[in-house]
Amino acid sequence: SVTANFMAKEVSNLIKSFENGDMKNAMKIHNKMFKINKNMFVETNPVPVKTVMKMLGMIDNDDVRLPLVPMLDSNIELLKNILKEMPDVSSTKLKAYLRLLF
Repeated sequence: SVTANFMAKEVSNLIKSFENGDMKNAMKIHNKMFKINKNMFVETNPVPVKTVMKMLGMIDNDDVRLPLVPMLDSNIELLKNILKEMPDVSSTKLKAYLRLLF
């Protein structure tokens, strides 16, 4: 999942839970991440993931080469709102970003 680029711990925990047969926890993590996973493809990959990673301070820029173009402002707002609505996550950078943004 492209989401693993900025929520590596959550994706790792999802996989470990599944491999250990803990379907209840795997589903809990999956459900928590479902909306952000789905919307990582609101535009052509890798534009959304680079946009989120830049927002989180994980990369310096979200530049893309043609034929790709920067993400639409409306979709940036969509991703910001999804991140804002997400339940507590363990990603320190995501928590820091949300505190700064909201």
